[in-house]
Amino acid sequence: MVKVANDILLNMNSQRVTLLVLLDLSAAFDIVDHAILLKRLTTDFGIGGKALEWFSSYLSGRSQRVLFEGATSDSFDLHFGVPQGSCLGPLLFVVYASKLFEIVQVHLPNAHCFAEDTQLYLSFNPNSPTDQVKALEATERCISDLRKWMYQDKLKIDDDKTEFLVIGLRQQLLQSNHSSVRVGMINIKPVKVVHNLGAWFDSHFSMLIYISKSCSAAFFWLRNIKRISNFLPRDKLEMVLHAFVTSRIDYCNGLLYGLPDCEIAKLQRVQNAAARLLMSCKKYDHITPILINLHWLPVRYTINFKILLLTFKALYSMAPSYIIDLIHIKTITRYSLSSTEGALLKHPSGRMKKSLGDRSFWVAAPTLWNALPVSLRMIKCISTFKSNP
Repeated sequence: MVKVANDILLNMNSQRVTLLVLLDLSAAFDIVDHAILLKRLTTDFGIGGKALEWFSSYLSGRSQRVLFEGATSDSFDLHFGVPQGSCLGPLLFVVYASKLFEIVQVHLPNAHCFAEDTQLYLSFNPNSPTDQVKALEATERCISDLRKWMYQDKLKIDDDKTEFLVIGLRQQLLQSNHSSVRVGMINIKPVKVVHNLGAWFDSHFSMLIYISKSCSAAFFWLRNIKRISNFLPRDKLEMVLHAFVTSRIDYCNGLLYGLPDCEIAKLQRVQNAAARLLMSCKKYDHITPILINLHWLPVRYTINFKILLLTFKALYSMAPSYIIDLIHIKTITRYSLSSTEGALLKHPSGRMKKSLGDRSFWVAAPTLWNALPVSLRMIKCISTFKSNP
């Protein structure tokens, strides 16, 4: 998600519009063909011998029954699908769907996948009608080839649930003219908001709808938890609050970096309300001592912490390659060695506009990392880095 948001914000900073298509695969985990998967493990990933036999044993011999109102169906063998809820399930599906990236690379510069959720996106110059047409044609050709490959490998795109969003500044969107994108036999019209991996993207990438929905859901659960709070011990109440309330304001909060204080304040009100409920404080009690007592970081600092933690992981090769590629260690002198110890990061060249390029991970990572004391930048252990005051 961070990579997609980073690219969209940099496109907007460069006065470009982004086409984002979210493909929905129908029952993707349940229709994986075991024979095709094992062949792909061998031909594309070089897995053979005992390792291949282990995968074959893991997939074969599975059966399933249905239990409903005390009645149990007959057992039947499963020749398709990967176990959901297991560690290997998503990994095996990614292996099975790995050809997707080969097809996308022929047509588009960018694609991002998380298990069965696929995001295709590319940018164009809104001032060039030719560039707009080429972008739409490339997207449609890519989707067409993906459908053909999926048909061969027994996967299926749910055309009705595919979503199409055009993202850019207000004046950029007025100049663009994209009425629809063709997916199979259906013309998908652009929407104003899409639900993407638990976050909400709007056509201006303001994240305001995401904040609004997160706050609304959090306050709904707060009201319900308050009704039973007197019956719960403090440790159990805190567990429930984290599960249903604070997790909503923490999820994907790295996308909220650089947003105005008035928007972050909405999320802060959620955290304050949760803290007061946990500590049985009154509505107008000063919140800072309460948060300090609970060891809860305010929302703005939690956002910064999330970006710094991801930066730390990228520096020590604990992050995905597409995140590692976004940071670059600054060379102090021509005699200095390439090392991550106490390293400073390069700021990207070019003019970054406030609330656009400044919000991207490409800019946020070096800005926050370089502001840390040297003692923190020298830490190599992630648990020490997370707990260091």
